[in-house]
Amino acid sequence: AITSVGPLIGTIRDDIGLSNWSVALLTSLPLVAFAMMSPIAPKLANRISNEATLALGLFILIIGISLRSITIIAFLFLGTLFVGLGIAICNVLLPGVIKEKFPTKVAIMTSIYTTSMGILATTASGVSVPLSEGLHLGWQLTLFIWIFPAIVGLIIWLVVYKKKHWKQQ
Repeated sequence: AITSVGPLIGTIRDDIGLSNWSVALLTSLPLVAFAMMSPIAPKLANRISNEATLALGLFILIIGISLRSITIIAFLFLGTLFVGLGIAICNVLLPGVIKEKFPTKVAIMTSIYTTSMGILATTASGVSVPLSEGLHLGWQLTLFIWIFPAIVGLIIWLVVYKKKHWKQQ
């Protein structure tokens, strides 16, 4: 959801009429969100569980992707902020969840997790322009496509949460 924006930023800027400082702010918002959310995510997880907090992070990410795909400047910025908040929650909690769920396989599971992130981030950067221009999807739909992995992740975490919650009852 973050890396797909960079290759399209010129198109987005020209389409909406953003100034260069606005583009700089837009691309910095996820980092600001990381800084804001990183200390809060573990506290939230302590209150409602890692699984519920990860599901919440994915839900926030889905809202952000949806908002960001609307051609209104305020929605573009708000959606980008939400994308950063959702990703920050997941990035902070996933290493701990890996240690909790796979205590004897931390190294291999962390490798799978980080490799998957790298491959998907690279893929998003690499296919953004071909989707937008080659398939004529436009920048809005090209950014919106990344909602599907987030929805799959949310479904998986809701299943994990439900299984854990039922076991505790």
